[in-house]
Amino acid sequence: MEAPLNRGRSIQAITKFVRWQVGARVDRRPRVIPWIDESSLLVRHGQTTLTGNLYSGLMEYEDMAFVLHALRPEDLFVDVGANMGVFTIIASKVIGADVVCFEPVPSTFEGLQAQIALNGTQDRVIANNKGVGREPGTLRFTGGKGAMNQVVAGAVEADAEGQEVAVTTLDSELSNDRSMMLKIDVEGFELYVLQGAASVLSSGNVQAILIELNGNGRAYDIADEAVHAELVKHGYTPVAYNPRDRTLTVLPTFNTHGNTLYVRDPDVVASRCASAPRRTIHTAYGQQV
Repeated sequence: MEAPLNRGRSIQAITKFVRWQVGARVDRRPRVIPWIDESSLLVRHGQTTLTGNLYSGLMEYEDMAFVLHALRPEDLFVDVGANMGVFTIIASKVIGADVVCFEPVPSTFEGLQAQIALNGTQDRVIANNKGVGREPGTLRFTGGKGAMNQVVAGAVEADAEGQEVAVTTLDSELSNDRSMMLKIDVEGFELYVLQGAASVLSSGNVQAILIELNGNGRAYDIADEAVHAELVKHGYTPVAYNPRDRTLTVLPTFNTHGNTLYVRDPDVVASRCASAPRRTIHTAYGQQV
């Protein structure tokens, strides 16, 4: 499927893909790629969570555009399962918001720190080499699956690189005195993250939650419906976002593939999105969103 920001530019997109694939194989050193406005990404061959933004402009088009439009500099962005930090960079560098992010796998955490340092946002980002769950403690995480690393439990098999990682809760890490947005992508462990954030979710200050619901919770005997019910219980409504006309559409339930966006007040969030400045995506030939 053609990426939205590449529509009408198929030849250029294919040329860019081929040049990167050939060049990255010849020269394995990481490259600095201009991304959104003044932000950049440090990219190596094979890092799909990063190269996807090189190929498509915004790898997760609707979700990334929503953060670009809905987040404000005075907000706090909470990135749970930050991976290589693309959402952290959008929030801290492009928007100028404060960020608290969590990435449990040490090797991935090093990559996250490199992106933060490249963009010079260390003063706005608190990066935690921790997992997030229902209660403090430790959990064993897989270590050789890249963006698919997850907690070892139930049907998830331990791998040779797995390791014990400290785990915290959002209630113990966050204060409830400012407007915030949450992104939660923890490969099926989402319900436990929400259960450890009851105070945060009940505060009324979380404007939006972007959360992955794609069946991965089955590894922990968790149905996506249970995650949805937890969010609805705290007053959140699932919506779809259209970046082109900046509108929100209320959904009857969660998306069955990928992420679902939940908001506390659709009208307030829609107003934010409508008034946000346009952003230039350099990897999409100067396209704006």
